[in-house]
This record gives sequence, structure tokens and C-alpha cells, in this order.
Amino acid sequence: VKSVTLEYYFEMVQQLKFVVWDIDNVKLPIEKQDFIGHLETTVAELVSGGGTMSRSLVNPRYPKGCGQIHILVQEVRDSS
Repeated sequence: VKSVTLEYYFEMVQQLKFVVWDIDNVKLPIEKQDFIGHLETTVAELVSGGGTMSRSLVNPRYPKGCGQIHILVQEVRDSS
């Protein structure tokens, strides 16, 4: 699980790409790890999804599917 905080600009298209790896040995370079898949979306799509999104990951080696990614969106208001 990884948390990411970012600014949301309603009038701007903000592309996001989530890349998932199976890392068995942190000492090896990323090229030596197992690529699970990726998902490309926009911040607006996440926000308009009602706070959650579940999608299939894309990996050309596995056209029938390689897993799911579940994303939870929470609004954080600036307290300053």
C-alpha cells in the first residue's frame, strides 16, 4: 500500500500512471524484478469515481489479465 498526495486542478487534465512490480530483492535493479502491470488514468476520473476505483492492470505478456489495482481517493483540505 502506498499513499500519494497531489494537487487537483479542476480545469486541467492530470494524467496518472500506476506501475506495479513484484520486488523480491531490493538490492537488484528494477529491470531484474517482476513487472506485474500498469494502469493509466486521470485525476478527474479518480475524483469522479466516488472515491474508489478498481481496474484490471495491463501487461502485454498476459492479455487475459494480470491482476487488479484498487485505488481509494480522499480529499485533504489545506489547513493553513
